[in-house]
Amino acid sequence: MNQAAMTKLRKNGTLSIGALFGLFSLLMMALSAFQIKQDELNMVTRGLYDPRAVAFTFEDLGQAIDWKEIDTDRPFTVFTNPDEPIRGFYYQRETYIPPMISGRFFKENDFYRGQKYIVVGQAIDQQTIDNWQQQGYRLLGIMGASYASAIDHLILVNLDAMEQGKPAAYYNEDGEPVASEIYVINSHDKLIVGDELHFNHHTVFRVNTIAREDVGVFRFLEFSLFQIIISVLSHVLIFSLTLLFSFYWLEKQRTECIILWHLGIQLRKPYSRYALTLFGLLSISYGLIGILTLSWMLIFNHNLQTIIFHTNNMLIGYLLMLLAISASISLGSWRVKKTIYRREGVKQ
Repeated sequence: MNQAAMTKLRKNGTLSIGALFGLFSLLMMALSAFQIKQDELNMVTRGLYDPRAVAFTFEDLGQAIDWKEIDTDRPFTVFTNPDEPIRGFYYQRETYIPPMISGRFFKENDFYRGQKYIVVGQAIDQQTIDNWQQQGYRLLGIMGASYASAIDHLILVNLDAMEQGKPAAYYNEDGEPVASEIYVINSHDKLIVGDELHFNHHTVFRVNTIAREDVGVFRFLEFSLFQIIISVLSHVLIFSLTLLFSFYWLEKQRTECIILWHLGIQLRKPYSRYALTLFGLLSISYGLIGILTLSWMLIFNHNLQTIIFHTNNMLIGYLLMLLAISASISLGSWRVKKTIYRREGVKQ
């Protein structure tokens, strides 16, 4: 591109609007990174428990539990020994994957395959890991964030391996059935209806839910509300700024539009060109920054859920800015028509 073309682009504001689109794209990526980090902090500080998780015990276990037979096709996660550093773990379809220092987290096909697996926190010493491996357990990975958290001291064991050899029912000294150990289930669906947990083949287990402190839930609701407010305000701000500066750039082209109209050229032709320019500038700047941030995540963050979440945020931000540009084009076209009609005394 020669010097004359660069000077023209600088004078008509094209370079400036391109730089602004790049800045707004960075803001969208920063917002996505903030949301990802807050979600991570929210989960790891609670030891991977969802704030709406339900704790319960089985009243009278007459048979061993096969967790893959729960009567639902929706995602859920089950823990045992919720107050202990060693916890059984099982999930269906999807679960929150914590940040990993090395190795990997559990996969759905790691359960009920006759294998023994553990995932440990970064504070677990090598001697403890060796002891587990001597018992036939395979270390899948080490989890931990860049800061100290509740997961650092956890040892997660695939639940089917942990429950091997345990009795199908629990009895007291008098031979009467007693409640089982404590389980915690993360699910967006209400799997426990009344005091019953339903499994396939019409199998029903009676359970006792355990009351939890409401303080944590309220804190979560306040935290979630804060996140929602920040997200909405940020999106509104980026939409408004994109609309404002796109409209300002179009206003600088108004004289050209009026001249072209007097030459008999319909307004839709220059505005089609303006639209292509704005959409092209946005796509180039947003695409470049999006590719860079996504590449960084693929290299330094192997959590598929996080990558998908970030990709969705990128698409939402791109569509939002496209909508703002479209609105500015409609508004700019209307303003030019109004100016022309007023000068020429033509009825709209």
